[in-house]
Amino acid sequence: MEISFIVVLWIILTIIEAVSESKRRANLPPPQGSEFEIPTLANDPNQSAEIRDFNFVELYQQKKQAELKKSAENIQPEIQSVAEEKTSDLEITPAAAMNAIILSEILDKPKALRKRR
Repeated sequence: MEISFIVVLWIILTIIEAVSESKRRANLPPPQGSEFEIPTLANDPNQSAEIRDFNFVELYQQKKQAELKKSAENIQPEIQSVAEEKTSDLEITPAAAMNAIILSEILDKPKALRKRR
């Protein structure tokens, strides 16, 4: 009985304190001459929106012209004579062949998983 009385009394006091504190906050005047400005967010719904007028047809035409200009540059292939063409960049040497064999053994399936012929 005593514990329930204490709990009820504590709840009542908490409610009274909360109500009186909210009244004190409501009665406080706003600070005068504040040096801090309240920042506004870019997507604030209360802020007036900046209206931009776009000419989408003109933007589309500029984009298309830029694409056509790039494609025209890419269409013209570079003309090379037969003498200028490189035959091969591969240089097969005994050391390169040995490295190829070693790497094929390392990177290949393990011998236990290979199919026997």
